[in-house]
Amino acid sequence: MTIPDKLSPLRSAAAAQYTLEKSRDLHFEFYEYAPVCYVALSADSVIDEINLTGASLLGRECNSLLQHRFSTWLSRTLRTS
Repeated sequence: MTIPDKLSPLRSAAAAQYTLEKSRDLHFEFYEYAPVCYVALSADSVIDEINLTGASLLGRECNSLLQHRFSTWLSRTLRTS
Protein backbone atom coordinates (compact mmCIF):
# COMPACT_ATOMS: atom_id res chain seq x y z
CA MET A 1 0.00 0.00 0.00
CA THR A 2 1.42 3.37 -0.97
CA ILE A 3 1.34 6.45 1.24
CA PRO A 4 -1.56 8.08 -0.67
CA ASP A 5 -3.53 4.82 -0.30
CA LYS A 6 -2.94 4.88 3.46
CA LEU A 7 -4.21 8.47 3.70
CA SER A 8 -7.42 7.77 1.79
CA PRO A 9 -9.37 6.46 4.83
CA LEU A 10 -8.23 9.50 6.83
CA ARG A 11 -9.47 11.84 4.12
CA SER A 12 -12.80 10.00 4.00
CA ALA A 13 -13.17 10.20 7.78
CA ALA A 14 -12.32 13.92 7.77
CA ALA A 15 -14.84 14.55 4.99
CA ALA A 16 -17.54 12.64 6.89
CA GLN A 17 -16.76 14.58 10.08
CA TYR A 18 -16.97 17.88 8.20
CA THR A 19 -20.33 16.90 6.66
CA LEU A 20 -21.73 15.90 10.05
CA GLU A 21 -20.57 19.14 11.66
CA LYS A 22 -22.13 21.26 8.90
CA SER A 23 -25.40 19.34 9.21
CA ARG A 24 -25.41 19.77 13.00
CA ASP A 25 -24.73 23.50 12.68
CA LEU A 26 -27.52 23.94 10.13
CA HIS A 27 -30.08 22.10 12.29
CA PHE A 28 -28.98 24.07 15.35
CA GLU A 29 -29.56 27.34 13.51
CA PHE A 30 -33.00 26.22 12.27
CA TYR A 31 -33.99 25.24 15.81
CA GLU A 32 -32.39 28.09 17.73
CA TYR A 33 -33.48 30.94 15.45
CA ALA A 34 -36.88 29.59 14.36
CA PRO A 35 -39.71 32.16 14.44
CA VAL A 36 -41.79 29.72 16.51
CA CYS A 37 -41.29 28.39 20.02
CA TYR A 38 -39.60 25.00 20.37
CA VAL A 39 -39.34 23.38 23.79
CA ALA A 40 -37.98 19.94 24.64
CA LEU A 41 -39.39 18.59 27.88
CA SER A 42 -38.30 15.66 30.01
CA ALA A 43 -40.79 12.98 31.04
CA ASP A 44 -41.64 15.00 34.16
CA SER A 45 -42.17 18.27 32.20
CA VAL A 46 -38.81 19.86 33.02
CA ILE A 47 -37.41 22.11 30.29
CA ASP A 48 -34.40 20.36 28.72
CA GLU A 49 -34.09 22.69 25.72
CA ILE A 50 -35.79 25.87 24.57
CA ASN A 51 -35.05 28.10 21.60
CA LEU A 52 -34.68 31.89 21.57
CA THR A 53 -38.28 32.51 20.51
CA GLY A 54 -39.60 30.39 23.37
CA ALA A 55 -37.40 32.13 25.90
CA SER A 56 -38.44 35.51 24.52
CA LEU A 57 -42.14 34.62 24.84
CA LEU A 58 -41.52 33.77 28.50
CA GLY A 59 -39.45 36.92 29.03
CA ARG A 60 -36.30 35.08 30.07
CA GLU A 61 -32.97 33.92 28.70
CA CYS A 62 -32.72 30.31 27.56
CA ASN A 63 -30.27 29.21 30.27
CA SER A 64 -32.43 30.57 33.08
CA LEU A 65 -35.33 28.35 31.96
CA LEU A 66 -33.44 25.07 31.73
CA GLN A 67 -34.19 22.44 34.38
CA HIS A 68 -37.33 24.27 35.55
CA ARG A 69 -40.82 22.82 35.29
CA PHE A 70 -42.70 24.03 32.24
CA SER A 71 -45.92 24.11 34.28
CA THR A 72 -44.50 27.12 36.13
CA TRP A 73 -45.27 29.12 33.00
CA LEU A 74 -48.83 27.86 32.54
CA SER A 75 -51.86 29.56 34.00
CA ARG A 76 -53.55 27.77 36.90
CA THR A 77 -56.51 27.02 34.66
CA LEU A 78 -54.30 25.08 32.24
CA ARG A 79 -52.44 23.28 35.02
CA THR A 80 -55.62 21.78 36.48
CA SER A 81 -57.33 20.79 33.23
